[in-house]
Amino acid sequence: MRILTLVLLLFVTSVTFGQRKIKVHEERESIGSGSNSALVATIYESSIDEIEKSWKKLMKDYNAKVAMKKEIFADDATIKDLSPNTVDVYSFVRKAGDDEFEIVVAVDLGGAYLSSSEHSSKFKIMEKIVKEFAVQSTLDAIKEKQKAAEKILLGFTKEKEDLIRDKDRLEKQIEDFKAKISDAEKSIEKNKTDQADKEKEIENQQKIVDEIAAREKAVE
Repeated sequence: MRILTLVLLLFVTSVTFGQRKIKVHEERESIGSGSNSALVATIYESSIDEIEKSWKKLMKDYNAKVAMKKEIFADDATIKDLSPNTVDVYSFVRKAGDDEFEIVVAVDLGGAYLSSSEHSSKFKIMEKIVKEFAVQSTLDAIKEKQKAAEKILLGFTKEKEDLIRDKDRLEKQIEDFKAKISDAEKSIEKNKTDQADKEKEIENQQKIVDEIAAREKAVE
């Protein structure tokens, strides 16, 4: 019952939220070496651990050396569309609400942090990377929940099939019992007839015994 309630809650939650448009915005954040410009995107239905794990993998795909302290530090990432040189990427994930998280990303281009005002075209490239990551992370999280819900549904379906088989087995047992009862009832009726016939045989035989006994007494 608890699992069923969870599945129903997930369904109601998804219906309630409806479409979620993921956007990336710029904020001043305490990240990297101080207060710097950063890209912030909302990720839904995931977890901090899963988001951090996926982001580390993405940074490693850019050949960065990834370290984790108070934040994720991707050293010397090669993002060719962003810069011909390697860049340092700082990031962290925070909870923003029920089933909502924010990933905060700052990029040190080498002496200056990426910002929309000073690096408009490069900012758009990084904005696209962060948004695609946020969208994919949300989709991955939803898919995992869907897989879990489908697994529970499959379990319920199998349980129902077991119940149907049990019902069929019990109904067959009832039919077998009914047949045995019917046979027993017929046997009882036959037994009654046999008893009546046997009683007549006893009466007739008793007459013969009595007659023989009378003949014996008649001898002097």
